[in-house]
Parts: sequence; structure tokens; C-alpha cells
Amino acid sequence: MSNNIRPEDEIKFENLLKNPTRLFGIIYPYFALIFIVGGLYWVFNLDWAYKNTLKPQVLARDTVAEPIAMKKGSMMEGVDIKVASKSTPELINKGKELYKANCSSCHGDEGQGNGIAGKGLNPTPRNFTVPDGWKNGPKLADMWKTLEEGIAGSGMVAYDYLPVMDRFAIIHFIHSLMSNAPQSTDDELAQMDATYKLSEGKVTSNQIPLENAVTAIENDFKTLNDKAGNIEKNLVYYRNEPGAKLVVENSTNLRKFIISLLRGTEWKNSSSDFVNEIKSGIYNNGLRPSVLRLNNEEISQMYSFLLRTVNETN
Repeated sequence: MSNNIRPEDEIKFENLLKNPTRLFGIIYPYFALIFIVGGLYWVFNLDWAYKNTLKPQVLARDTVAEPIAMKKGSMMEGVDIKVASKSTPELINKGKELYKANCSSCHGDEGQGNGIAGKGLNPTPRNFTVPDGWKNGPKLADMWKTLEEGIAGSGMVAYDYLPVMDRFAIIHFIHSLMSNAPQSTDDELAQMDATYKLSEGKVTSNQIPLENAVTAIENDFKTLNDKAGNIEKNLVYYRNEPGAKLVVENSTNLRKFIISLLRGTEWKNSSSDFVNEIKSGIYNNGLRPSVLRLNNEEISQMYSFLLRTVNETN
């Protein structure tokens, strides 16, 4: 009986073509070796493989926002919303310049949300060319709400200080970046006018640079603190008087209590208003809760001494 399965004396390559699976035994060791060598190379070069090759984004000097200039409040003139809601080449060109100055640093020059100043924001700035996912909506009335009120929890602040027509111009320019900008209906425009009183005009507040505001607050507090210091000295000096003694004995922080009084005026009207002032902030005004157990005569003594001392200091 002949043995059909016997080893060949030499490889017959024509048989490999008829049965390609026989090649696996030949090439497997080579693939295994390549896999092992490649894995070792990867492990020993992990630092290089994960190296960040992107150049750091550096904010150019000319993209830094200029400090808000000192500006006196004024009356913004009312507009005809039906006229302002119509896009014109003049409004779009004006809006382009305003957009570049106020919006492009975050939203990008083409409105794609890729401005350099918005890279660290979460959520990222709106891509105006994408029709979905808007917080308020892409219609004129919706975008006006965003410019007027901002969007809480995001980097989008209110731009209500811009003149009314400037904001219309910005919206028209942004709509020009969209392939098919949705339009507000007449009813939506009427509701927008009623809500924000655009046809009646608007009074704008004074605006000052942040540095000036901080300085003003610091100066006000210094003045208030100096007055409180003088009153505190009087309390300590006259601590044997019944009214002063009651204040000192029932306080945990004299300076804090005095400052709380100087920030209000209603307590000066009567001793009952003085009691209401004490009760409303008993855990934050520097007094002990024990002050609430004082009788009317003791409260009257405290009130009279403090009223006289505060008036003399002013």
C-alpha cells in the first residue's frame, strides 16, 4: 500500500501556488519578528511618538483688546425696526468692520469659531456657518437677544453698549457669512421691538475703564474704612458710657459692624429701624446674637450713641 503523505525531497514551488496556505509556515516567523521589532521600537520611542509638534499659539499684539475708553452715557435714538431689519450693502460693510473689531478674535474672520482668543473657551465660540446647535437661534431677533443679554455660562458677553444700528450691522454681516440665513417674521420683529423698546430709544450708562472702576472702589472703601476707624476709636474711648459699652460688649468685630452701618441710612430713621438693621444681618454684621436679647432701653442707648457718633464723624 503506497503512502500518499510523505515529505518531499525538495520544495516544488508549483505546488505552493496550488495550495497557498503552505506559505504561512514559511512567512510566519518573518511577520512575528517584524511585529516584535516594531513593538520594541515603539516602546523605546514613546516620548518621540507623542511629542507635540504643533507650534504654540501666541496672541498677536494687535489682537489684544484695547481698554474701554471713558464714555458718558447718552440716549440712543430709536429705529424703525422694519427698515433696520433689511440687509443692505452699506450695513454689511459697516458690520464687517464692527465684527472685525469686536467678534473676530473669538469667532474667526470667516465666522467659523476658530479665532485665536477663543481657543481656551469652553464651550467654544459659535461657528456661524453651522445651522444647528444655536443657544438662542440664528434669526435676527434671536441674535439680537444674544447681543443684548449675552449667554450665561459661556464666554459670550452682552454688547448692549453698542449703538442700536451697529448691532443690526453686525447681525447682517454674520448673516452674509451663512449660506441660507433664516429670517425673522414680522411678528417676531414686533415682539423684539416690544421687548427691547428699539423704536423708543435707550438710555446708555456711563462707562469707565476697568482700572478706573477698581481705583474708584478702592478709594470708596478707603474713605469708608477711615470713617469706621474714627468711630471705632470713639467707641473705645467712651466705652464706659452705657451706649458705647453695650456696643463693645455685644460685638465680635467692631470695624465690621460700623462699616455695615455706614453703608446704610435707613437705620438712622428710628430705633425700630435700627433693630431691623441689626436683625437682617445678625450673622454677618460683626454683632453677637446676644444683642437681640437686649431690652428697649438698652437698644435705645446703643442707638442714640451710634447715631450721634456717626453724624459727628460725617
